[in-house]
Amino acid sequence: MTGLVSCLMVTRDRLHLVRRAVHCFQQQSYARRELVVVSDADDGTKEFVTELADARVRHLAAPNSGLTLGELRNFGVNSAAGEFVAQWDDDDWYHPDRLAVQLLTLEQENAEICLLERWTLAWPERKQYVLSKRRPWEGSMVARKERLPTYPALRRGEDSVFVEECRQRDLRICLLDRPDLYIYVIHGRNTYPAEHFARHIFNDSTGSLEPEEASAVLRKLREGLSPAVAARMQVSPPMPPRPSICVLVPVYNQAQYLFRAISSVIWQLEPQDELVLVDDASTDIVRHAGLGPFLKRILWLRNPSRRGVSFSRNRGIQHSRADWIKFLDADDILAPFALNVVRCERWAIPERAMVVSGGCHRIADRNYADYICGDTMSVSNIFKNNPTLPSATFVRRNALLDGGFFDERIDHEEDWELWLRLHERHGPEAFFYVPQPICYYWIDHAERRSKQRAANVDGKPVRDYLMERYQKNSATPPLPS
Repeated sequence: MTGLVSCLMVTRDRLHLVRRAVHCFQQQSYARRELVVVSDADDGTKEFVTELADARVRHLAAPNSGLTLGELRNFGVNSAAGEFVAQWDDDDWYHPDRLAVQLLTLEQENAEICLLERWTLAWPERKQYVLSKRRPWEGSMVARKERLPTYPALRRGEDSVFVEECRQRDLRICLLDRPDLYIYVIHGRNTYPAEHFARHIFNDSTGSLEPEEASAVLRKLREGLSPAVAARMQVSPPMPPRPSICVLVPVYNQAQYLFRAISSVIWQLEPQDELVLVDDASTDIVRHAGLGPFLKRILWLRNPSRRGVSFSRNRGIQHSRADWIKFLDADDILAPFALNVVRCERWAIPERAMVVSGGCHRIADRNYADYICGDTMSVSNIFKNNPTLPSATFVRRNALLDGGFFDERIDHEEDWELWLRLHERHGPEAFFYVPQPICYYWIDHAERRSKQRAANVDGKPVRDYLMERYQKNSATPPLPS
């Protein structure tokens, strides 16, 4: 493909970032190109373009003041000399092969518009660097100019409406999964506020960059900047990646509680986290129990027949890739900021800790009962009492992979058996307690009486089995009968 492509940049009062975008344009491997810079402010951009003395770069002053971003984009398109146009925002970074690769894809797919399916997201101020979720990213457009509609006269979101209009006109759109071609930068002066990116963009990514990859991104973002601006964007090792957490929710015929449980989790998730729900062949869950708005964030697994809570938890663990497994029963509620327990440095969780537990507020028959929180004495009494509740506990996934999953023969006090096994394998040092609420523990006595759970193992009551299996190697006095 050899047609002229017009890269269209709209800018206002961001000359320090324009320099980088122009540098990226000048580094493109595709030969036949021009850059049309549209500005509606006396911000030094015109003088900068003049000093470049690059015949491929043209500056255009906006025809009128107060035009919307959509109207300014239309002015750029109408002024473009190329057969093709590419959106070239003033605050992002572009790979030297971006134009060449996207134009080649247009030709190979016989399409009229090429959009990136993913791009790299960089938020230097917060030291967050991730690969975006999969969707057509409108800002990455490279297209044949001839049949394009006009942009709507909007101050933001104009490109989303524009691409939807292209769909309505049946223009052929192809997607390219090359996140390395484009780095979208959050810097405090984007058209959307920081809250938008935190809640809707960074909370749903396809992966975090490793420290060395993030450092490489920072180096790229310094390209073309003035020395003063580049100095403020120091290339220093980013913060170590925060641990990933899988919130694992097994459910059986508890649709009435499910929305409450999941909504207590969703807002606490970070991009690297997982939410896995395992439905044990429930008969009361209709239309995902109202969780439609959250389905993109949930890995929803369904057992073809009822297999029990141990099987369901094990299935969720096997599907996870997270560092920590956070158990949450479907009728319980995750306490606010609970996931921060294993993220922040406040509690200084030692490496040898395999099980991290905190407190829980107990709600009995819809009335507040009390607050309980385990401590080191709970581990000392592990042969007498269950030292923690699943909904109040985090477990390192590697400890589960190494030491075995839940015993699927047990469907009652199955968690106690797991704690005893981890205690036997790693000792009391494997348990770490924090004085922070982790969950609200829901107790409905009538519901409990209506459910039958396997309370016997090999023909013995569960507690007799635990005493025989685990206390024979312990100096602790026998469990009370």
